[in-house]
Amino acid sequence: QRAWQLHRLSKGLFRQDLSVEGATPWMGLRPSLPDSLPVIDRVCDGRVLLAFGHQHLGLTQAAVTAEWVGRLAEQVGGPGTAAYRLDRF
Repeated sequence: QRAWQLHRLSKGLFRQDLSVEGATPWMGLRPSLPDSLPVIDRVCDGRVLLAFGHQHLGLTQAAVTAEWVGRLAEQVGGPGTAAYRLDRF
């Protein structure tokens, strides 16, 4: 149900609505990124803030991530955030 709720909330957020054709809810392992670092960034002209990929350290890193996301929301940026940008891949 949470996945469908998030889909409903996404309407109007992107240039095109997200397609759920063929989608099924699933649960599984936490995905991780190749360099083991989270993604903390802005996309879609700054309208979407990203903060994911913390693996099992989400609670430990939550305070710093929240501070950085706040800076991104204010379009201030922050020191050392380049290593966490999505375009590093």
